[in-house]
Amino acid sequence: MEKGIARAGRGGRAARIAAAAAMAVLAAALVGACLWGAGQSARADALEEGMRAVYRQAFLQLSDNVHDMQTSLKKLMVVSSPRQHVLLLDDVWRLSGAAAENLACLPVPHPDTEAFNRFVVQTGDYARALATR
Repeated sequence: MEKGIARAGRGGRAARIAAAAAMAVLAAALVGACLWGAGQSARADALEEGMRAVYRQAFLQLSDNVHDMQTSLKKLMVVSSPRQHVLLLDDVWRLSGAAAENLACLPVPHPDTEAFNRFVVQTGDYARALATR
């Protein structure tokens, strides 16, 4: 009978050690998961900030390209040389392509920008047609 009690005592001790080891492994896994999650969160934040920078840059370039198109179109009204006309029309065509490309980089639904995109592209196409004739 005493042997059975001694065995039960040893078995209980082994069970306690196994339970403590399991708790230590689970705690280590939890700490590891928390560290991994924090790293993933920081990575996601960095990627999001990077995308915001890309969108901001595309918007600023779009604004600059449209402004430069407007300037070139105004210059067309006052130049007299056919060579200057061709140079300015080519400039409008180039700027319209760049503006359309910048617009495509922005996270805006297509229906919201369709009319503006059509205007920019048609202006560039018309300028190119006038320059090549």
